[in-house]
Amino acid sequence: MSSATVQMAEGIRKDYEGIIPIINIDTKQASSGIGAVLLRVIELLKELDSVDEFVARVDEVIKNTYLYFCLLDLNYLYRGGRIGRAQSLLGSVLRIVSVVGLLGEEADLGMAPIVKGRTYKAANKIIINHIKQKMVLKKVAKIELINILHFENSDVDELKDLEKQINDNLAYRRLVHGNARFVEAVHGGPGAWGGSFVLK
Repeated sequence: MSSATVQMAEGIRKDYEGIIPIINIDTKQASSGIGAVLLRVIELLKELDSVDEFVARVDEVIKNTYLYFCLLDLNYLYRGGRIGRAQSLLGSVLRIVSVVGLLGEEADLGMAPIVKGRTYKAANKIIINHIKQKMVLKKVAKIELINILHFENSDVDELKDLEKQINDNLAYRRLVHGNARFVEAVHGGPGAWGGSFVLK
């Protein structure tokens, strides 16, 4: 959330304190990461009775959510002020797929470059390998929730390959197909895709 949104939400919480129980949640995510955390929060609301346990589990979900975007054209990030001109030109000339992410407990640091692939299959493999490393590090045998999306069309080879690689390489409880909003398309550019993985 932006700082203005956080301030507004906190003001509303204080205004209704003692009247309506309000818990503000900053997912520290974007796009499908927000959706993945929200879906997991809804599940937790149904499972848990204790507010304290709920808050602790939501914090655990946020720290264990990993978002990856595959970007074909870095000019959109440049125009949005997120990278420099030289980086955007280099990516365009080399025709690479840049993989970036918001990574669990590191999400406060902002969008992090992961690595670059030459093809969509290579980029998807990078995502799979990165999340497998996180699963080992966090001692997770099965991912709770995966949310994948393409910024334009859900019936494209990039997304089909990502789903196939997920099915072939990862154990998970639930996979959903998300829908990109206008803001994702503007910042990611045409052809971008990605996924969010909630480990716990």
